[in-house]
Amino acid sequence: MSSPFNLLTTGARFDRSRFSNDFDLFTVSFRYCAVANWQKKKAKKDKGKGKAKDVLPSSLNFFGDSKAAPEESDSGSESDASSSSSSSAASIPEPPKQKITLTGPEPLPASLGTDLESLFEKDDTLKKPMLRNLASANIRSLWGVQCAVAGSLLDGQDTMCVAPTGSGKTLAYLLPLLVALKTPSRKMDDKDQGVRSLIVVPTHDLAVQIHQVLSAILPPKWRALVLSKATQKAVCESAPGPKFGKTESEDDDEEEEEREGNLGIDFLIATPERLHHLLDEGLVSLAK
Repeated sequence: MSSPFNLLTTGARFDRSRFSNDFDLFTVSFRYCAVANWQKKKAKKDKGKGKAKDVLPSSLNFFGDSKAAPEESDSGSESDASSSSSSSAASIPEPPKQKITLTGPEPLPASLGTDLESLFEKDDTLKKPMLRNLASANIRSLWGVQCAVAGSLLDGQDTMCVAPTGSGKTLAYLLPLLVALKTPSRKMDDKDQGVRSLIVVPTHDLAVQIHQVLSAILPPKWRALVLSKATQKAVCESAPGPKFGKTESEDDDEEEEEREGNLGIDFLIATPERLHHLLDEGLVSLAK
């Protein structure tokens, strides 16, 4: 079945000689558009190339009938290396600018420098493994609040820090605390073991977050535990209270048996309610 257009145009012919002027107008405009599009595509393709496409490398210019590309000099490679090193150095984020206000009795403790090495003494054996772990965790420098808090804690001062979320408070006390402990409990005598540092936080989720940060920066043989139902027995064995392991038939004067696996705890992270329950029941001791 023929379409309406075919039915209406049956027998019609285009008289080119009669409409030659109109035909030339359409032909010229079409050619102009085609040339313009071709020029745009060519300009876009050759953009930035300049005359480099006509230059052959010297190793390929066998017949000498083309301009050879200049060979790269050592200075160029050195400049590239320097630029790459500068770009890699620039990729390390700088510490954010923080306004720090210190108050307290005079003289106020001096803040540390932003360099991580300012945390350690010259011959500190903890320095190398700590710097290696911090670099692996992408921690390159100390922030302002960390410099102030670490300087105060390492000076032996009681410190209270008020800072917004994301300002670096967690590392502000974890790093100087780790430096002050110096040696893991596994390398110490049994009499010096127990809970060596206590971190009390309001929620269990926050305790888990702090434990993850500690796990990323702690050197080998250091022990950090989150006090929970699963770890309660291990905490009690490492820092036993006066009633831990006692039965009703045992006398109070009877000496406790030595337990295997008493490794001590370098960092105990706990919530107040669970810790208070263990202390109140005499299952855990913080005497050490």
